[in-house]
Amino acid sequence: MTAPTVGVTTAVQNMTIANLSKSLTHRIQRMHVFSAPKEAPIPPAITYAATGSDSPQLINLDPEDGWDDMGLIGSDDAPSWERDIETVDLLAIGFRDSIRSDVTTDVANLTATFLEWKRPVLEAYENIDMSGITPDPVTGELRWVRAQDAPLIERRYAAYGQDGVGADRVWIVKFLTAGVLDTADAQAWGGEEYSTFPVTLKGNVDTDIGTSLITCMGGPGLRSHLEDMGFPAHVGP
Repeated sequence: MTAPTVGVTTAVQNMTIANLSKSLTHRIQRMHVFSAPKEAPIPPAITYAATGSDSPQLINLDPEDGWDDMGLIGSDDAPSWERDIETVDLLAIGFRDSIRSDVTTDVANLTATFLEWKRPVLEAYENIDMSGITPDPVTGELRWVRAQDAPLIERRYAAYGQDGVGADRVWIVKFLTAGVLDTADAQAWGGEEYSTFPVTLKGNVDTDIGTSLITCMGGPGLRSHLEDMGFPAHVGP
C-alpha cells in the first residue's frame, strides 16, 4: 500500500486549518454607487498599473460619460445584493427527484437607502429622466411630474465597495448593465425619521452586452492572495 500523499490528505486526517485563510473574508467598509445613462460605456477594467507605483490603482469613472455619484448611503439597513433564481423541474415516474432542471429566472437586485436629495437619486426613486428639467430662473424652483404610464427607465449602476486600507485594499465592483426600479419603499416625512430614498434596483439584461451583471475584483490586497483564492499567482512586478 502506498503512503498517503501529504498536503490536502494530511490536512483532512489531522483536521488542521492550515489551508484556511482569514484574509479571504471581506466586509465592505466603504461604498459608492454611481449611475449613468444606459449608453454610458462600462470600463473594461477597474484597476490599472500606475507608473512608479507597485500597487494597482482604481480607475475613475468618467463624468463626461454621464457617471454620477449617488451620494451618501444609509448604514442602518446595509446595502445588499440579492440573487433571485427560479427553476422549472421535469419529473418522471420512478424517480423521487427531478430528472432535469432548467433555470428560468436569474436576476440580480441591489437594495440600498440613499440619503441625499440629488438628481441621480431622484431619477432612480421617481423613475423619471430629469435631463430636461431646469430650475426656475428667478425662484430656483424645481418641478417634476410622475407619469402614470411611464415605462421603466433602464440605467447603468455601478456599486464600488472597498475592504481594507493601503496594501490590503480590495475593491469589489458590480455593474448593473440595465438596472431598473423594482421597488421604492416608504419615505418618512416627520417624526424622528429622516426623509430618505430606499430602493431596490433590478438588473435587466443589456442585449448589446449579453448580461445583466458584471463583477470585478481588484486591488493590492487581492493581488497578493490570488493563489490562496485558487487562481494563478501574480507574476508581474
